[in-house]
Amino acid sequence: MKNLFFTIFLSSFCFFAQAQLSNNFNVTLPLNAKPVGNNTSVQAFESKKYQSNTSRPDRVRHYYTVDNDVTIGFWDGAISKDLQKTLSQRMSELKAVSALGSPNNPSTFSTVKYNGIDYIIEKYQRNGSNYIRFYSDYYDEKSISGVIEFSNENQQKANNMLDTFLNGIQKK
Repeated sequence: MKNLFFTIFLSSFCFFAQAQLSNNFNVTLPLNAKPVGNNTSVQAFESKKYQSNTSRPDRVRHYYTVDNDVTIGFWDGAISKDLQKTLSQRMSELKAVSALGSPNNPSTFSTVKYNGIDYIIEKYQRNGSNYIRFYSDYYDEKSISGVIEFSNENQQKANNMLDTFLNGIQKK
């Protein structure tokens, strides 16, 4: 009985910790995921790894390394209904940017659906690393997006991680 109570307590604690990763969706992290660090170190990480200096302070981004060879990051998005674009419009814009000479070379795009949530998947190489980006469709003015970074030898691991991660995201 004591073990059962402890198991229930621990399970509810783990669920609660997972649910706090996104305000918009329930998110389950991959096994062996270790956080990159606090928000300050995340901004430094983004600046160094993704040449991004446009990190919005109002958007909490979560970055994790998995087995020290794959990095996954994700963040919430929100936009009013009058400014929303369809997933098809968003994919057309991403393709147009890629065709204009984006540093992401070459980009391939596809759409997938997990747990009733539609996503755009963009795969590309940049500065010697491989990336998979995902962008969800908007639901009640909310979305979730993210990126997986990996080396050539971890291609299959990254694809499996994407499938598992997206399959673990559910609308709140």
